[in-house]
Amino acid sequence: MWIKYSIWSNLDNDLIKEVKNMISQMKTIKCSDVEFFLAYPWFNHALDRYINKDISLEDFFNHITCIIGLWFSVRYVFNALTIDIDKEKDNIDFLLNKLLLLGINKLTICDIKLIDYISNNFKNFSIWLSTVNRIDSIEKFKISFWFYNFDKVILSNSINYDLLQLTSLINFFKEKNIDVELIANELTRCDGKCDVCFSYADFGKNISHKKVFYCCWEKQSIISFLDSNLIRPEDVFLYERIWVTYLKLWLRKTETIRSIKIINSYIHRKHIGSFFELVWDSYHESYPYLDNSRLDNVILSKILSRANHMK
Repeated sequence: MWIKYSIWSNLDNDLIKEVKNMISQMKTIKCSDVEFFLAYPWFNHALDRYINKDISLEDFFNHITCIIGLWFSVRYVFNALTIDIDKEKDNIDFLLNKLLLLGINKLTICDIKLIDYISNNFKNFSIWLSTVNRIDSIEKFKISFWFYNFDKVILSNSINYDLLQLTSLINFFKEKNIDVELIANELTRCDGKCDVCFSYADFGKNISHKKVFYCCWEKQSIISFLDSNLIRPEDVFLYERIWVTYLKLWLRKTETIRSIKIINSYIHRKHIGSFFELVWDSYHESYPYLDNSRLDNVILSKILSRANHMK
């Protein structure tokens, strides 16, 4: 199986065109193997600070048309922990109907009330469960989401290096015909229990990723960040073997040139440069330089060793 990639579009037409050019020069990947996800700044949510709020609604839909015209698929993201549906109903309905007219029927959703609303009123949409819900075990999924129909679940990246737990979840979801997506390049030491990190995902808290990162950084050494759950391009093959369907590449407000370098590294399964250049966020320049080639087999050995130890 060949892993597919979902990529934050950054509402950047130049980025989409560069990815198209990159793929056109390769034989191992097709446009159908890449999906772009995006959001419009109508609803407060976890992505709010990473969305271009100056874009008009017309330009937003033109951006979607650009993506579709280059033969990529598109997914819309509702990542608010809570949305006031009564207050936002007209905007939600308008947006969903417009997306359907454009041929877009995939949504990532976090808020369970919005999942209910869309499932009951817009049955043509395929719903992906957001990583903001931090699904890292079968039990956690069953508690809140057992009776819902999802096409894909985006797992918490806290278990990226736990092959046994991942395999267990993937097999469970496979029986329900649900695909699994992992976030590849989110650099964090948080395991979902960090109050700062959780507040960061809450649209009501004005906390920057810089604060989240340095909250973790101050508690950890550079060596410990090799356990950060970031999936290196060189190690993607391991996740193909356990039937991960998608890898998500976060490029929030990342400049186009650097975004292309990150995407190119994952598609070619090789990154030349610093390990920390793979991180999506805008604070990468403050990270130390760590030659990625020096980590060949190092992180992979950690992952496999952990799996063997847990058996």
